[in-house]
Amino acid sequence: MIKVSGLYRYPLKSVRGLKHEQIALDTRGVSMDRRWMVVDENGCFVTQRKHAKMCLVQASLNDEDGLLVSTEGLESSLKVRSNELSTSTRAYVEIWGQQIAAQDCGEKAAKWWSEYLGKPCRMVFMADDCVRPVYPGLNQPATVSFADRFPLLLISESSIDFLNQHLSRPVNALRFRPNIVISGCDAFEEDQWKRIRIGDVEFELAEPCARCGIPAINPEDATIEKQVLTVLNQYRRRDKQVYFGQNLIHQSEGIIDFGAPVEILA
Repeated sequence: MIKVSGLYRYPLKSVRGLKHEQIALDTRGVSMDRRWMVVDENGCFVTQRKHAKMCLVQASLNDEDGLLVSTEGLESSLKVRSNELSTSTRAYVEIWGQQIAAQDCGEKAAKWWSEYLGKPCRMVFMADDCVRPVYPGLNQPATVSFADRFPLLLISESSIDFLNQHLSRPVNALRFRPNIVISGCDAFEEDQWKRIRIGDVEFELAEPCARCGIPAINPEDATIEKQVLTVLNQYRRRDKQVYFGQNLIHQSEGIIDFGAPVEILA
């Protein structure tokens, strides 16, 4: 039986994720997933692609509106509450060419991130009334947070197992930053699906996920393991891209539980 074997949320884009037994889906995807983001002095999004050490940062939701950010690299932690941010601090930030209205998280957050990354940075929050459509060019009414392009990402354990058969040092699902991990299917079987149902929620598999260099970053110490990219290029490259995992668009809000069965609809 195909079932859910992992559920993850990433409150702050490009830092460590949080594992859950249950996730709630709102209009953007997983509730409070990637609603915070770090930007540079020009307002452009900042990720592990250029700053691998971001993988060492932990961000947790300490209550409904609060985010706690910490890392061994800095003695002090950072606390931010979204309901305390002023609407007057709104500014446009850029992610993949899209200009998005966001709320600045203030000087304390800017100082924390600038010190950690060694360059001028700020942290921003996507307000509830901000509407960002999914990847431009697709005829989809769905919205998304500060995630790269789509609300949700799914991968299978068997696909990870296939990859690990060709690696000297195995990797886990978190290298690929999924929201939903499944078990019980064949390796890369998810590439053939078009629609699935988990619980009461139906999902469209919008398109395969094109990968960057982040899966090669060891989340334990931020070192680069080039063999991961070599193997991905060998087995998962086509049309000048490397694909691993499937981008999902959910058709309704709802609750997804660990262990829930996955029904293949098409």
